[in-house]
Amino acid sequence: MMYDDIEVGSEILSAIAHPNRIRILKKLRNGRVCNCKLLEWLDIEQPNLSRHLKGLVHAGILNRTKEGVKVFYEIIDPRVMQLIHLAERIAADALMKKAKMVDDMIKADVDLAEKSVLSIFPGKNINS
Repeated sequence: MMYDDIEVGSEILSAIAHPNRIRILKKLRNGRVCNCKLLEWLDIEQPNLSRHLKGLVHAGILNRTKEGVKVFYEIIDPRVMQLIHLAERIAADALMKKAKMVDDMIKADVDLAEKSVLSIFPGKNINS
């Protein structure tokens, strides 16, 4: 079976498209970590953590190594963190735009309300 860039890219994006997976990757950004430490640091149940780790390994984002009874995970390609950072920047910019739109809508509603009051009570100073 042959994969193209779009399919592989889509698999990577899909694999990281969950808040818990992003949290996991952020904990792994500085290097290899035991799954027991991830369980301590993250507020998720062990089966849930295992499912997310398995998905990240399957997508080729994480490497899994076993040493005795401990299992360690590490990010294969650190550029995945750049991808996450870029997505967070895009999301922050989008939130700022939405906040400005809401602010503009509120100002427009206030202006409309003031005009309505003035049309009902001409000559009334509504700012005092």
